[in-house]
Amino acid sequence: MKKIALILFLTISKVNLYSQDCKDFKEGIFQNVTEYGQFIMERKDNFQLEKSAEYGIIYLNKIDKINNCDYIVKRYKIIDNGILPEPNMKDIIKTNIYKIEGKIFYYRFNLIGTNIPIEGKFIKISDSISDEFKAILTKEKK
Repeated sequence: MKKIALILFLTISKVNLYSQDCKDFKEGIFQNVTEYGQFIMERKDNFQLEKSAEYGIIYLNKIDKINNCDYIVKRYKIIDNGILPEPNMKDIIKTNIYKIEGKIFYYRFNLIGTNIPIEGKFIKISDSISDEFKAILTKEKK
């Protein structure tokens, strides 16, 4: 019985430690470099700003937290659509942070209604957000 209790305690402790690590990725500036270009994501509170200088996009999304490592991203506002077609504002994306290595988090997301998971990684480049994002948040909170 003591062994079962110890295993259960260690399992719960490991889950809690994992969840605590994800808290470092709730706020700041993050960079994602893909075969399609470089993307910057900024997060604070329940807002997420996505930008790409290459494509000229700036999208503001809302985040609904499930737990420290899982969350739902909902499109909220197109600030600049750049050269890309307008995204579907009804898109809802479920995201999971499944691995952390220092300032890098690996994610897996799935557009709700599809079974095509996409994986990638973001590198945290700053603990604070840009003045541009601060100004956008100030407007949104009025």
